[in-house]
Amino acid sequence: MYGHRNLCALCWLKQVNTSRTTEEFCSYWDGLVTEQREQYRAEAERLQQEGTWTKPSDTTASSGTLF
Repeated sequence: MYGHRNLCALCWLKQVNTSRTTEEFCSYWDGLVTEQREQYRAEAERLQQEGTWTKPSDTTASSGTLF
């Protein structure tokens, strides 16, 4: 089972730049408001319930909305 932070990281890396650093992602994550984090949580739960996010490399997860 993967968490909402993992989903955010997958989307961020694919849609922003694959060569960004962990520190840059942490800054992005820390800047999100609670509502944005909850959107990632809901999306992660939905993808897992549908069975479309079964491994970290699933493109369905990384192609989602960047909140």
